[in-house]
Formats: sequence, structure tokens, C-alpha cells
Amino acid sequence: VLPANGAKEALYNLTSLVLDPPGTPGRRDLVAVPELAYQVYGDSVILHHGEVFPLPLGPDWLPDLDAITPEIGRRLAILWLNSPHNPTGSVAPVAHYRRALDLAHHYGFLVASDEAYSELWFDAPPAGLLQACTDPDFSHAIAVNTLSKRSNMTAYRSGLIAGDARVIAAMKNVRPRIGVATPEFIQKAAIAAWNDEVHVEAQRARYAVRRDLFLDLCARKNLTVEASQGAFYLWIRVPDRVPGRDARVFASELLDNGIIVLPGSFMGPRGSEYVRLAFVPAIETCRDAVAILDRIL
Repeated sequence: VLPANGAKEALYNLTSLVLDPPGTPGRRDLVAVPELAYQVYGDSVILHHGEVFPLPLGPDWLPDLDAITPEIGRRLAILWLNSPHNPTGSVAPVAHYRRALDLAHHYGFLVASDEAYSELWFDAPPAGLLQACTDPDFSHAIAVNTLSKRSNMTAYRSGLIAGDARVIAAMKNVRPRIGVATPEFIQKAAIAAWNDEVHVEAQRARYAVRRDLFLDLCARKNLTVEASQGAFYLWIRVPDRVPGRDARVFASELLDNGIIVLPGSFMGPRGSEYVRLAFVPAIETCRDAVAILDRIL
């Protein structure tokens, strides 16, 4: 385990560490990124002169691992997974992680799992990549986590990277040259936050109430909500009354009425008919938003 100044630093630096530099014989220059994903995964690859392989998502909004053909597998440096998933809120079962690890061991690439939302769930705790490992050294597996979501400590920039002993050792050697030490007061706050589960349970309870408000609204208005089992998002299909089910048109309509959602196309072309609604404001604000949506939809 290695501390990081937030998950974003760890995500970016992992690419710089694992991706082979240009000119390397037999270079692994490819990184598989879900076709809907947090932009840092792909951006870090481009900035390091690699190539992004957009991994298709299946009907369950999980990455289709069958898309990793032998040709792709031999070029892969990293396969990125993210569960609960931003933007859809889909949750991967242990079997999905084990299949990814089987492929990683066969072809020699690294499975990296962004688990920033791992403690924001509503029915049952989601599995994590390291739980699926049978190797005590967590070979070919890296998990990244952060206090930003579980503890609302975004500005503190405190996270961690854990897993494959060789990768962690290499990161420990490189990090002093590309990062700075976490300030002591943040380290102390992080220790307190990681050691306390009461505030996390309260956080989940608050999100559950907000989520139910919007789910009830969507049911009344016949809006289709897909995935959305974890994180603090609802993945909502654009109503068919909107021309072309264009997420940008629908988002603009909502914005004109004071409601901000993210057009799914901002996360990738597959999201062009969906919007991501984040139920993060205070409950009073969420109730106001529901009242507005009830009126205009």
C-alpha cells in the first residue's frame, strides 16, 4: 500500500510507470479504458504517447472482456475497471474481476481498478479487485481509492494505491521524484477518517434518501433508470419526446430550469442518449429539484 495525494495522482502516475516508452522493443502501448469513463484514464495514456482501446460496455454496463482478443491482449499494458462505475453506477461482481485477472495473467498486463465509490452502495457492499485475487502478492492487480467520496474530503487530496508488490515497489521508488509528501495535518485527518466507519454509514444513509426521491420521480414520469446500483449517480435515459434522444438537448432544457445534469456523451459516445444525475446536494435542494422536475417533465 502506498499513500497518494488523491486518487487522480495515483491514476495518472500509474500510466507513466507501466506504459512502455516509445521505441521499446515489443512495446506495450495500449491501455483498455471503458467506453464511458473518467477522463483521466485515457488522457494520461495520450500524454504518454500511448493508444487507448475503448472497451465496449455490455447491456449491464460492465466492460465486455470478450473484446480483449489475443491481438489486443498482447499489446495491453493496463486494463482499467471502475466499480461502482462513473457515470452509470453499475457494480461489477467478483466473477467479473476474476475473469479480468485470468486474462491479465495470460497476457501479462495489469488490471487497475478505480474504487473511489466503493463505499457508496445501497443494497450490498460491492466487491473489489483485490478480493478477487488468489495470489498473496496481488500479482497483476492494482486498486486505487480515496477519501474524496466516502468522507467528503475532496480538497484534502488523500488517497492510496494498493496491490501488486512489484508495482507498489516501483511506484515507491519513483514517487519522490514526481510528487510531494502529504502534509502532516492531512495525514492525521486521513488516519482519523479511514479508522471511522460511523460517518460513512451516515453518508450512505443520506444518499439513499436522496436517491429514493429521484427514483420515485423517475417512476412517476416513466423515465428509464439503468444500472445506478452504486456511487451517487442515476443514469437516466433521455425521454423519446426529445429530438433524437439527444442528451445535450435534454441537459440544456433542464439547465434552463435550474437543474444541472451531465450529458452522457461527455463521458463517451455510448452515453449520447443518457444523462448523469448526481444526487449530491443537501436534501432540501434535492427536494426543490424534484419539485421542478415534477413540473417540467
